[in-house]
Amino acid sequence: FFMFARMEISPEELVLIGILGRPHGVRGQIRCFPQTHDISRHKQLKEVYVQKQKSLQKLIVESSSSGNDFCLLKFKEFNTPESVASLTHGELLISPEERLPVPDDQYYLSDFSEFLAYSENNEFLGNIVECLELPSVNAFCISFSQEKQKDFSTKEILAPWIDDCVLDIDESAKKIIFSTQFLKSLCPEKDS
Repeated sequence: FFMFARMEISPEELVLIGILGRPHGVRGQIRCFPQTHDISRHKQLKEVYVQKQKSLQKLIVESSSSGNDFCLLKFKEFNTPESVASLTHGELLISPEERLPVPDDQYYLSDFSEFLAYSENNEFLGNIVECLELPSVNAFCISFSQEKQKDFSTKEILAPWIDDCVLDIDESAKKIIFSTQFLKSLCPEKDS
């Protein structure tokens, strides 16, 4: 039986990098299915967090190795399959500072919640609430400013991340340029 100190960090601040599967072998290893662009990410892990239901635990990674479509992780103080079984189906998380750099022209979707929406004429339209990964395309959830609600919508809309809609992303200014014509086509005729 292991006791864990509760963290002062909020789970919302952490970044998901894997989902823990079932125990593997007799030495306390557990399968982890990566949720990251770099499948070899697990080799660099030292401290991680595991969230299961409302419990958040900070763990030390002793070792890792690669499987077929998963990696095997061994956590300090977990030496049997029974001890590590309690982590099955947990989310493997890291602090934002430990994220790997993404390749050029790729982004962490969570970063877009701090961006602003602008028109092609450089008019402020509103805030990006979040960027969602949908089955067919990623989409930006836009909340229009009070001044622009009469032209667009009082409700949030989902703008697809396609060339006809998203004209440019300016990372340094934290703004995304949208086609106003395309955005208007996504807005309901009348808000109900």
